[in-house]
Amino acid sequence: MSTYLLPCTVTPGQFSDEYAVAGQSFDGNFFSLFVPTSELHAPIVPSHQSPVEGVIEVELLKRQGDLGLIRLPRPTLENGRTVTVKLNSLMPTS
Repeated sequence: MSTYLLPCTVTPGQFSDEYAVAGQSFDGNFFSLFVPTSELHAPIVPSHQSPVEGVIEVELLKRQGDLGLIRLPRPTLENGRTVTVKLNSLMPTS
């Protein structure tokens, strides 16, 4: 399985050691999850008034056309740990 970075919007989480993360699936729907601070890459610390753009590390499980099924680091609030995204939204890890 390949590891990639997925862009996301980041706000503070419920606890001091986590962030709330929102991403977008292939069909334009949004998903959200809580991620420990150690699993998130954001340039600055977000606030509730000023969300920031960051990235989370994901695993690409399957490709089909221009879509990819990914595994998130934690379950979403809406539905499990897997989400389908557009492949062009994924960035390779260094």
